[in-house]
Amino acid sequence: MHWLVLGTFLFYSLNVTGFKIGNFILIESCLKDEPIDMVFWVPYLSFVIAFWIWPDVGQWLLLGMMSLGVFTLFMTTLRFIIWPDERKIKGYNETFAKTHHIIKPSEARLIPDTWHLILLILLPVNLVGILVYIFR
Repeated sequence: MHWLVLGTFLFYSLNVTGFKIGNFILIESCLKDEPIDMVFWVPYLSFVIAFWIWPDVGQWLLLGMMSLGVFTLFMTTLRFIIWPDERKIKGYNETFAKTHHIIKPSEARLIPDTWHLILLILLPVNLVGILVYIFR
C-alpha cells in the first residue's frame, strides 16, 4: 500500500512541477495556470508523510484526502464526461490544448488529456486500496 500511495503522490506532484519532454507535454505546472491546486497538494504531502511515519493516523487522513480527491475529480471532470456541457468542454479543451491526449479531444463530449485520464484511474484505485488497508 505504501508504494501505491507514494506512486500516486509522485504522479499528482507532476501537477505542481509540470512534465514536458520536447514537444511532449504531459501536464503544465499548476503554479502558472491553476495555483488553487496547491490547496490540495500541500495537505496531501502532509498526509502522505503522516502515513509513512504514523500509519494508524495517516491512513485516516489519506482516506479523507482520497475521498475528497475522488469527489473533486467527479465534480470537475467525470460528470462532464457522463453529462456533457458544451461550455465546460470548450473551456477544458482550451485549457489543456497543449497537453498530451491519448484520445483526440471532442467538442461533443469531454475527453480528458492523458494526465487526467491516468488520475481518473489512480485516485479510485487508491481510495479502494486505503479502504482495504484500513479494514484488512
